Amino acid sequence: MSRASLSRVASSASGVAASSSASARARAKKSTPVRASSKRDQKASHAFVVEPFHLIVGARRARRALGHRDFAEMQRVDRDGFGGGGADAIRSALERERAAKRAIERELADAEASYASDAEIRALKTKKLRLKDATTALERDLARAESARALGEGGNGKVWRARDADTGEPVAIKVEDARGTTEEESALAREYELTRAVAASDVRFFPSVHYFGRQNVMGKPSRVMVLDLLSGGSLEDLSQRVSLGTGFSRCTTARVAERLFSALEATCGARIVHGDIKPDNLLLSKPQGGDIKLVDFGEAVRFDDEYVAQIDETVPEDQWRGTLLFSSVHVDSGSKASFRDDLESAVYTLAFLRTGRLPWTRAIDVEDGDINVRELAETKRTVDSGAALLTPSGATALPNEYADDVEFFDKILRIARSLRIRERPNFETIRALAADYRARRDDPYDWDLTD
Repeated sequence: MSRASLSRVASSASGVAASSSASARARAKKSTPVRASSKRDQKASHAFVVEPFHLIVGARRARRALGHRDFAEMQRVDRDGFGGGGADAIRSALERERAAKRAIERELADAEASYASDAEIRALKTKKLRLKDATTALERDLARAESARALGEGGNGKVWRARDADTGEPVAIKVEDARGTTEEESALAREYELTRAVAASDVRFFPSVHYFGRQNVMGKPSRVMVLDLLSGGSLEDLSQRVSLGTGFSRCTTARVAERLFSALEATCGARIVHGDIKPDNLLLSKPQGGDIKLVDFGEAVRFDDEYVAQIDETVPEDQWRGTLLFSSVHVDSGSKASFRDDLESAVYTLAFLRTGRLPWTRAIDVEDGDINVRELAETKRTVDSGAALLTPSGATALPNEYADDVEFFDKILRIARSLRIRERPNFETIRALAADYRARRDDPYDWDLTD
């Protein structure tokens, strides 16, 4: 496994996509095909605008309606009325406006030379002024488009900040190149189905999906998914900002644990295994007072009868998926992902948020070549207690500041490691452990105490 595959796939404010795999595409082929025309979970009458690119996303009728209202600049760029947009489209529109401006200037010069009427000359000057304003606006927009940066990027495509054209509500738009893949092979279509399913089980813990469909985006056939924009940042980023990566307080970690375990209970109820639990995939809905949401179902699987029937098969090392720092012992050993693995990854996530590192962090960071995930599994397996999990690599004793954390991490780690592959966690017990860990404290989150 190359070092490139070891990097943490960031899920930004939108939730950035994880890379797809051959096995994921094979699973997608067997799933229920996505129908982009479904109205149950789409704002069919809404269009969504990525302004730097003059890009309009949404159902065709909504895009047409938007184009025929008051978006004159977008109409200049988007001549077909379907919102393809992009820097190249703006550049082409700018050349058209410049050419039209030059033509008007020539016509005006001819009119003045031939002593045309004052009314005709005023009309030509008005057209010239309008074209000058349009050219200036497009030059500005082209500069913005060329310097625009995506919120995130992964194997399933890029994520862009946008807004609902009707309500002004900020949203995130994930775009996947549709060339060469069918709907059944699409990783984004599969992610859409799974995200929609978990949000339907309990919307409090996941982003809502506003639209999914296929359209031209920046000159390419594409699939698009419109989601809630989670603008508060990931817990990974917040840990760096609040504590410089040295860890959150016990109360904040306990509150995150309660929220994360509730999200896992909801995914379990929807018979979905997330497959990549980590701090980067826990995002705040807004910067202050926001809710923690679990995002990025690019690696998720349906825990259905067909999947369970093949669950005892060994996964080859070259088909391993996830994030090395937070993956479970069983997954690293070659087992297929199940509910127990999401729970174990959640334990590692919480330990990382509390301490700022894990016992095997250094082994991953200093590795120059490929990492053998089977050997990593054995390294993780030796960390078999709460004290060992919270003790830095190379240290001879547990730091005193974590003495009150040991009991919680010891119990929850043992629960996760003891589960069988088909077994569901007992979330009533797990929630009780998190409540005891919180010890009736209701302190604000660490990040809400900073400016």
